[in-house]
Amino acid sequence: MQNKSSQRLSRLLEYICDVLLLCAAVSTVTLYWTIPAVTHHYPATDGRFEKYMVVMTVSGLTALYLLWQTRGVMRHVKCGAPFVLDTVRRLRAGGVASLLLAAFYLTTIFWVTKLYMLIVMVVFLVIGLLLLVLAQMIQQAITFKEENDMTI
Repeated sequence: MQNKSSQRLSRLLEYICDVLLLCAAVSTVTLYWTIPAVTHHYPATDGRFEKYMVVMTVSGLTALYLLWQTRGVMRHVKCGAPFVLDTVRRLRAGGVASLLLAAFYLTTIFWVTKLYMLIVMVVFLVIGLLLLVLAQMIQQAITFKEENDMTI
């Protein structure tokens, strides 16, 4: 049984995840207008707008997907049952999505030559690997729990 402080923390984290999900959705939908405001590159002028649009759209959609998976994991944590196969599936899906985004950023280094592309690529590479390791750890915990339940 969870105590009140862990229930409050779970609710707070789920709320933060919902807010981030909303912010990511709004940011992704409004890219056409926010990119010129931030970069001073406009559609059909020098081609940079289109490059930024592609990179930011892929990043935004991946962020939405990762936050959606995180929200699903938080639901299991809030219910007090984090060690289920759905958690493993969601963590693996998030890890694969992070690795795919890292690969995407690796390819964008050649046509959007900015140092932050390399930094973001490394960050998502590490996040993807950590999520895959965490998924494997939870998979093993589920196996140990099932074995323990059968011996009792």
